[in-house]
Amino acid sequence: MQDHLLISRRDRQRRGRDRQRARLVGDNMDLAAVFAARARPVRAARLMGATAALCDLLGIALAAVNQHEYARTEAIVREQLRAPTFDQAWSAGRALTLEQALVEAAAPLAPVTLPGTLPVPLTRREAEVVRLLAHGYADR
Repeated sequence: MQDHLLISRRDRQRRGRDRQRARLVGDNMDLAAVFAARARPVRAARLMGATAALCDLLGIALAAVNQHEYARTEAIVREQLRAPTFDQAWSAGRALTLEQALVEAAAPLAPVTLPGTLPVPLTRREAEVVRLLAHGYADR
């Protein structure tokens, strides 16, 4: 009976760790999408590379939903960057340690200024969400 309880407890712990890992990967992809949408393609590409490295480190694959988000974000970023720049940024992101990737993800965004437009900084709520995601909180 005790062996069964011990195995059950270990199984629950493993499933909990798996959910946390998947959430971290998903949160990184969400941040990459934010950076892409905010006209920060180099930062988005770096975070995408860091996400790929994180998947390798954790021994997990992108979930089907995250694969779709990854492909969509990659297409947006590749539209904004030339191929060599994307590849270089992605490789640099892949080389980051987990701690470096978290610091980069949590760094504040400078206001976006496009020709003929006013700067568009993150709203207070957007900045709060980015900080929470960078500290490991779920986005749901």
